[in-house]
Amino acid sequence: MAKRPSKKSAKRPVDTERYTSAEYRPYVMAIGQVALAWNDLHETLGEFFYEFVGGAPDDKMEAVWQSHISDRGKRAMLKATVNEMSAEEHRFNPKAKSEMAWLFGQVDRLEEARNNVIHAPLSSLDWPQYNRMARLMGLPPKPEGVRPADLRGNRQAVRLQNKNLLAEYRLVRDEVMIFRDYVEAIADAWNGTYIHP
Repeated sequence: MAKRPSKKSAKRPVDTERYTSAEYRPYVMAIGQVALAWNDLHETLGEFFYEFVGGAPDDKMEAVWQSHISDRGKRAMLKATVNEMSAEEHRFNPKAKSEMAWLFGQVDRLEEARNNVIHAPLSSLDWPQYNRMARLMGLPPKPEGVRPADLRGNRQAVRLQNKNLLAEYRLVRDEVMIFRDYVEAIADAWNGTYIHP
């Protein structure tokens, strides 16, 4: 039988990251903003789904949308409903299919950027003694501060190498919010031109 770890051995090393220090705060905030914007985009896609399939949100349509555990599954469900537009719906909104296909392509592309932000591990490197010696010896300094923890080959961290993380996070957040607003505009246009029977 395996021996249970003692409380003493279960303690984390003193130098283990807690991500609560001041240097991490801007990154934690920016990552949280990306996550919240992404969630809002999918809730907005859900509202469009309710309108598209039934004309108004109701408990059944909300339950169907929320039954998918992944955002990609929810988008696949919406794609399928858009692809099955009736002739009457197409007559009222002739560009709907092509505009939604473009939107889905953009959100699918953006999903990778979002995953890089959310799933890339970070670490804080501090090399003051090494960098002092490197300067004296004319060697290049090692980067300091928060950076992607790519030493073990994490794909998302590798994709963020040599990027200004905070600028990258803000860019992803802003792009997600632009698409959220675009979905709201599509839903408003849909409701303004087509009234469900």
